[in-house]
Amino acid sequence: MKKVLLLTGFAVTLFVIQSCKKGADDPFLSLKTRDARIAGEWILKSQELTESSTYSYDGISETESTNSKYDGAIVTETFVSGGETDITTYSYTKKIEIFKDGSYKIVETADGSMSTTSGNWWWLNDSKKKTRIAFDDDYGSFDIQMLKSNEMTWVFSQESTSTSSGVSFTSVFKGNMTFVKS
Repeated sequence: MKKVLLLTGFAVTLFVIQSCKKGADDPFLSLKTRDARIAGEWILKSQELTESSTYSYDGISETESTNSKYDGAIVTETFVSGGETDITTYSYTKKIEIFKDGSYKIVETADGSMSTTSGNWWWLNDSKKKTRIAFDDDYGSFDIQMLKSNEMTWVFSQESTSTSSGVSFTSVFKGNMTFVKS
């Protein structure tokens, strides 16, 4: 009987612990809440972005695409349009400070030129799940695939299609970003 009670208690404990895991790659067990883990200063470690646009009109279709990879210091962008390829590289850093009071500050530096943005953030889905974060009226929103105490990964995907006067336009934007706490 003791074994059955111990096994049942162990199974219930595992279920409760596993149900605390929110993101697909979250740690198995964390003693900090998602609010406590996300608060702090984060540095962009890596990023991959893909954007493609397709215009269709009079039976003709044209596609442009941009692939961007960031390695922690340099962004390499590859732009493809009409069979032509253009590759650009530049230095880049991004730091995000997320505060417990619901505010944030982002400092980006691209080729020596710095810009600062600040505003408000919140959890987009319910207050229990906390897997999607939004910044300033959902201008930027991201699924948090992994949130550890010292590392997090955001993923996103947006697609839009519009048609007007026989011209259709489709845009796809997707990517992922990995941050580490500074």
